[in-house]
Amino acid sequence: MAERIIVCEMTDDMRDDAIKEARIAAEQKESEKEISQAIKKFFDNKYSPCWHCIVGKSFNGYVSYQTKHFIFFYVKQIAVLLYKMG
Repeated sequence: MAERIIVCEMTDDMRDDAIKEARIAAEQKESEKEISQAIKKFFDNKYSPCWHCIVGKSFNGYVSYQTKHFIFFYVKQIAVLLYKMG
């Protein structure tokens, strides 16, 4: 189960949590919506709100985010964009 990080501007702990939670959600959830909800909920609870999570097979994004709170990566064939608004 390889992952590929495209851009990471967050701590190593946050990065590791994002990848771990995305792997778990991708295996346990049925839809991209449920995967994104699970990742967002984990990050809101552990690192305080307002996290945003976009999950899909093909998309592009351009967002504003709080410094050191952004990651874009792939788990399996699923792209994950996770960021926090300040």
